[in-house]
Amino acid sequence: MSTINASKIVPIVVVGIAILLAWIVGNGVADQNYNSIALSLGALVVIAMVGLGSRFYILIPICWGLTGQISVLPLPFSVRQLVIILASVIFIQGAIFKTIKKNKTSSESIDIWIWVNIIYIIIVFFRNPVGINALGGDRVGGKPYVDVALGLMCYLILRKQRISGRLALKLPKYILFVSVFTAIAGAIGFFLPQVGDELSLFYSTFSSTGTIGITADYPSNFSAGARWVFMQGLGISLILYVVCACNPGRFMDINNLRYAVLYVLGIIAILTSGFRSAIIQGLMMTTVAVMARDWIMGLFKLIIAVFFLASGAIAISYLPIKLPTTFQRALSFLPGNWEQVAILDAQDTTDWRLEMWKLVLSSDRYIHNKILGDGFGYLRADFERSLEIASGKEHLSQTDAQQEVFMIDGDFHSGPIGAIRFVGVVGLALLLPVFFLSVKMALSLIKSSKGTNYEFSSFFFSIPVIISPFFFVFVIGDYRQDLVTLMFSIGMMGMLKNSISESKKA
Repeated sequence: MSTINASKIVPIVVVGIAILLAWIVGNGVADQNYNSIALSLGALVVIAMVGLGSRFYILIPICWGLTGQISVLPLPFSVRQLVIILASVIFIQGAIFKTIKKNKTSSESIDIWIWVNIIYIIIVFFRNPVGINALGGDRVGGKPYVDVALGLMCYLILRKQRISGRLALKLPKYILFVSVFTAIAGAIGFFLPQVGDELSLFYSTFSSTGTIGITADYPSNFSAGARWVFMQGLGISLILYVVCACNPGRFMDINNLRYAVLYVLGIIAILTSGFRSAIIQGLMMTTVAVMARDWIMGLFKLIIAVFFLASGAIAISYLPIKLPTTFQRALSFLPGNWEQVAILDAQDTTDWRLEMWKLVLSSDRYIHNKILGDGFGYLRADFERSLEIASGKEHLSQTDAQQEVFMIDGDFHSGPIGAIRFVGVVGLALLLPVFFLSVKMALSLIKSSKGTNYEFSSFFFSIPVIISPFFFVFVIGDYRQDLVTLMFSIGMMGMLKNSISESKKA
């Protein structure tokens, strides 16, 4: 008598249900039937929670890049945040009713430092209360406190978990698929704005307003060509995926040629976005990946490769056929025959940042307490002024208006200055040991994962951690986002460390 193979039937059933729900959502968008869309999405969440159960936490890293909102839902949370909230509910319920298996892990110094930072943020909150009239607060915009709380939950949930080697091999692929989806959503909003605005009811990243050619990060006079900002994330994800899947120093091996092609596609994606910082990030990730495998010889090969690539880019700039202007902007830090509009645009954004940092640090107008910090959010008077600036009531140029709003919000494009704005010099001093210990943890994880099924994921989650302190201090950083990402990354590395230790004991 034959038996039913559940492992083969379950995926078929899941795919069938997903197709059915996608069809319902598609019809709902076409007919503007928002109730059917909301019900379908709710059903998908219930299916995921029932199917995964206590393993729902695995959706946290997979959905980490889904920072858009499901607009038809009356909730002010991104998809990432909703997943963390649901995982937290399951985690807390399991802890209360003891339905989740307890995994013992030893505490490390990095755990202590995370709690030190959290306690200090709580102190900052009570010194500068947001949205609590009983405490005499006159501040608004305290959403980053929610983000920090959710980041802490990520750390608590993931830190003690284990995953199988089979899942560890697939996890980076799932994350790459999400990056592809996000890039496609941005492309639809950019090239097909009417379609994108309709689909944005399902996911806000489809919206045409979020995919303008001029980046929202800082003002731009880029009149010669639109920047495909939505391609930056895909380019970084492709490069990270490739350098973790194989040794970049051996791209010319016949078995690695497909990875070389993906790597080139990642570079092209970054160049279409026009971000110089993304080029630096991709190069640093490649450097760490090479040195983690071949050390000095790998670094020597990389230097030679970068030299020839840079020389090739410079040589191309002198050809009659010019590169797209976004490419030239991203490469404008190299000496070459670049168009003046690309050079000036890149230089303008650098000057814009330097001017902003000088204004912020030389007065108490934007940072009121540089030692202990002002907390998240801002004074109601500052908030109302930013609204007046945005509505054009103050006679400022577009560049000056954007710069003023950024400074009021604390978006300085500098990790240290942003940290001083929110938690002061004291908070910045407390954060730096977490960065140092996380890098130490990442290097240890890479070393212990070699030769195991966890090597791919260990590289994938560790390399961004290793380069994060440099980026935070010298390139571009945001205390509000980087602290949350750091707690998530430490949780993921802890999970992989636990899994490797357990697999070696088995």
